[in-house]
Order: sequence, then C-alpha cells, then structure tokens
Amino acid sequence: DAAAVGNQSGLSWQDAFNDLQTILKYGKDNPGITEVRVAQGVYHPAGPGGERYQAFTLINGLVLRGGYAGSQSPDPEHRDVSLYPTILSGDLNEDDEPEFLNVGDNSYHVVVGRGLDPNTILDGFVVVAGNANGRNVHANGAGMLNRDGSNPVIIDCNFIRNLSSGSGSGMYNENSNPHLIRCRFGDNAMGGNSGGGMYNLNSSPIVEDCEFIANYGGVGGGMANDDTGSAVIRRCLFKDNEASFGGGLYTRDECNPIVIDCTFENNRSGYTGGGVEIRGGNASFTRCRIINNVAGEYDWGGAGINMFGGNATFSSCTITGNNSYENGGAMFVWNGYANMYNCTISDNTAAVQGGGIFLFGHLSGTATLRSCILWNENATEVEGKSISVQYSDVEGGYIGTGNINIEPRFVDSTNGDYHLLWDSPCIDTGDPAYEPQPSDKDIDGEPRVMRANRVDMGSDEVGLKQADFDRNGIVDSRDLSVLVNSWLTVQGDTNWYVLCDLFYNQQIDTMDYARFAADWLWQADWYQD
Repeated sequence: DAAAVGNQSGLSWQDAFNDLQTILKYGKDNPGITEVRVAQGVYHPAGPGGERYQAFTLINGLVLRGGYAGSQSPDPEHRDVSLYPTILSGDLNEDDEPEFLNVGDNSYHVVVGRGLDPNTILDGFVVVAGNANGRNVHANGAGMLNRDGSNPVIIDCNFIRNLSSGSGSGMYNENSNPHLIRCRFGDNAMGGNSGGGMYNLNSSPIVEDCEFIANYGGVGGGMANDDTGSAVIRRCLFKDNEASFGGGLYTRDECNPIVIDCTFENNRSGYTGGGVEIRGGNASFTRCRIINNVAGEYDWGGAGINMFGGNATFSSCTITGNNSYENGGAMFVWNGYANMYNCTISDNTAAVQGGGIFLFGHLSGTATLRSCILWNENATEVEGKSISVQYSDVEGGYIGTGNINIEPRFVDSTNGDYHLLWDSPCIDTGDPAYEPQPSDKDIDGEPRVMRANRVDMGSDEVGLKQADFDRNGIVDSRDLSVLVNSWLTVQGDTNWYVLCDLFYNQQIDTMDYARFAADWLWQADWYQD
C-alpha cells in the first residue's frame, strides 16, 4: 500500500510495503508467500529517472490482486477494482502528455511474464503507459509481455494507453497461452506493426468477456494472430479499433482462431477487413455480430470481412450495416474458402461492387452459402465470380436449390433489429437436410429448429410462442413489461413494438392481451432459469 505508514513488514495494511517491486523481490526469495494484495494507488516499476528496462516481473505461482481500499479506508480489505483502482504505470517521471507525447522515458514494459503456469494470477489492475520503442524484444508488449511458455490467468485488468514500435502494445504473447477474463484493451497504439490491443505469435490464448476498444495498429487494430496458434475468443467486443488491414481482428498463416458470441462494431481499415481480416488457417465464427464496420477508403474493401486465404466458417452470424468505399460491403473474398451457414447478411453497401459479397475474379477464392439471408434493396448482393447458394433468401434472386427472393420481414432493420417477424417467409425454409446438434444455437443462443423440424434461414431462429418477446424460452413478467410499454399504441407511435401486435391489426389492445394471457408462464423445454 503506497499510503501505508507502518513498519513495512507486509503483515497488515498499516504495515504494508510501500513499493510493489520490493514485495515481488521478497516473494521471489520466499516461495511460501502465495498471494499479494495491493491497495489503490499508482505503482511504478522504477523511480523517477529510473531504468527503462525495469518492469513488474510476475513470479510463478504467485497470486497478485489489486483493487483494495487499503489503509486509507476504515475497511482496508474492501475490494472493488473500479472504486479503488490499482494502477501499474510505466510513466516513471509522471510527466506524460496526451496523444503519447513525452513518453520517451517510460518503461519498455509495465508487466512481464516468463514461464508462468496457470496458478499465476494477475487480478484487478490498470496497466498503463508502457512505451516499447527499444530494439528486439523491447519493441513489443508495452503493457504486458508474455514469453517462454507463459500461461498466467489475467482477470479484470485494463490495458490502456500503451505504445509500441513493434507489436502488441497492450499485450504481446509469444509461445504463450494466457487466459484472460473480463479484461479491457483500450487506446493502445503502435507505430505501424501488428495487434494494437493484443498480438499472439505461436500462441493460443483464451480470451473471455473482454473488450478491445479504440486500439490502433498497422494490421489488427484490436487483435492480431500470427504464424500458428488457436486463440479462443468468447463473448468479446471489438469496437472503434482501426488499422490499415483488419481493423478489429487480423489472423494469418496457420492460425485457427475460434470466435464465439463476439461483436465487431464500428471498426475501420484503410484498405481491407474493417471488422475481420483472414489470411490463412482455419477460422470459425459462431453467433457473431459484424456490424457497421468500414473499409477501403484508400483501396480494395471488404468492410465486414476480408478473406485473402485459408478456410473460414461463419455460423449463425449477423453481418449488417458495413460500408466499403470500394468492393465487398459484407465480405470480399480474394483467395480461400468461405463457408456461411444460417447467416443474415443485410444492409451492407459497397461503392463499386458487391454490396453483400464480392469475389475477386482473378484469384481462387470461393464461397458456399446455405440457409442464409442476403438482403439489401439498394445493392447487388453477390458480384464477381459465381458462388454456391442454397436454401437462401437473396434479394434479386440467385440460382440454386431452394432459394427464394421474398422480403424477409425483419422486426426493425432500420434500427438494427434483424430478428424475423412471426410471418417471415424465411421461417422453416432453410436446408431440409440440416440436423442440429445439441450445441447448435442461433444468434440469441436459442436452439436451432424449434417448429417444423426444419431450420429457419438467417441467424435468427423463431421460437414456439409469439408472446415470448425477449425469446428466452419463457413467457413471464419481462415479456409482460414489453407489452405494457407498448399498450394502446398504434403503428407509427413512439412506443409501438411490432412483436406485441399478436393480433396483426396494427394496434396493441385487449385482443393482443388475450393471446398473451393464453401463453402466460409457458416454458420451452430448453429454458434455463
């Protein structure tokens, strides 16, 4: 505790060590110490004018927790990482200025991990102001550098405003597989290389419930994967990141990322892959939202997704509102093979060709679409080379078995709601040969195939009861509150909600309530409280 005034024995909050480096060195020499608790405040790897090579080097097996109130509070053990921020800062002289000015004397790395096992935990810290502008390894991992098989668990940490001349300004992982939970990477930047937020080289991190916000890199503004590795990325948000290639996520070579329940929103690339750039390997995206990304301001395009190689599978994904200054609003396929199953691809735009999908005619890229919706009344959905499309709803029509050309009837596409209305022609018209597995879910996590033993087209599977407005498998008080909020409105009113019009008469009244009451407390067999 930097504010403690006792004898620095480390045995109580009043007698806590003032310097984090001191206790780390002490802990290294005393392996019986298994956990160190750190109070709110700012801690530096070295003092003013100190050596830039100094960093907080984690000790294998040691649990390091921040966010405690400490000696300044009547309850020093009270822990709240937001209320009591514990900041690990590379700004040794405390003289940084906005826009990364005056950072030439900052630490190359704030935190370093080498050969750490999963019993090593970093929990509840803000890691800020590293400046990796040195040579070799000191050009990477300004916030945190993991090397030599380093596999720590990192929980509730924020990596913000770190700068690298090489790769991985927020975090650099080389031959390492850390497990990150509820971490945030924000406003990290670099001088033109890879992975503004995170860079993974021959690494397979598990990244869960994390945010990558407003990071910048030459490739992979939010995250970049390189060489080999199979990163698992679950329930993460990539938003407002920027790069020349792969604004949100960039992956290449033999990397095989597994991306589940993630959102890529408002990312930007100057050339290709506003949301996602794939250049090799076998990537899979399940129940992801790739929305409102931009690419191609300087050339090429692929605003939602750009594929320059490898194989990629997209299942139950919603790809909407992306805008390309050149080609491929939703997707640009150069090389590689894109497999798309039960995806909703709508309202994407391209200034030149392929509002939905553009396939470059001079290379070997191709795509297969099954049970998808491609709809945009202001653009041609597929241009370039022909692709295989089956059991899909394509605006303007497309040759293939089971395809239709009928307005899909989204709930409210103008405001970004691409769920299907109850009377959509896309319900029960997807691939009849599709046999769902227990793990197969739609964009909301609902089971696939719930009505007529046939999957719906698009990312949304319509449930069994109209009155289940929030589509969670039960008609209960939450659905009732939706109905009450729209009570006695007519189409066009501010609180009008089309799903509450159970009687299909453009008004919400006692007729709708009667149908709602008939389904009260209904539960689907898959409902979980």
